[in-house]
Amino acid sequence: MDNKRKKILAAAEVLLAERGFYGLSMKALADSAGVAAGTIYRYFENKEDLIDQLHQHVTEEIAAVTFAGLHEGLSEKEKYILCWRNTYQSVLTNPNRLIAVSMLFLRPCVQGEEMLSCSNHHFAPLFNIYEKGIREHIFYDFPVLALLSLSFESSLNLAKKVMNQSIDKPDEQLITQIIDASWQAILKPTT
Repeated sequence: MDNKRKKILAAAEVLLAERGFYGLSMKALADSAGVAAGTIYRYFENKEDLIDQLHQHVTEEIAAVTFAGLHEGLSEKEKYILCWRNTYQSVLTNPNRLIAVSMLFLRPCVQGEEMLSCSNHHFAPLFNIYEKGIREHIFYDFPVLALLSLSFESSLNLAKKVMNQSIDKPDEQLITQIIDASWQAILKPTT
């Protein structure tokens, strides 16, 4: 990716998180990215195109962070734990990203199917864990997004609570227990 385009997207993400869509003007973006306003239009047709490409860029980066270290030699539970920990740490490291992502995914022009197709494509390794668990009757036979809500999203919710100081940052032992509890929440009881 071109270095200037990267700088523009990084600045757009920060401005979006700090000021929202209405505060993300091309002038403010040019100033923040350290480029001329005309330079932005060499990479993006208009603000809508910029937002669409930012959405794509951020999604790709989140997927890369979430799946760092993932390989086929891991069990499904080990894959889950790795992704959970990567996500939790990522949110604590870059809290502005969570704000920007919330805005990007909740735009009125982003329809449920569009959002899910983007997520399914980029987050296939995570979806595959759940789909395999359902197929093998290990997990409850719920929609994958419901299983995600019951389990994996605890990484995001815990990180948010730590960031806004609702709770103290858990130690390693408690993190391990929380991950295990989130995994147990979706396991079908054995008869």
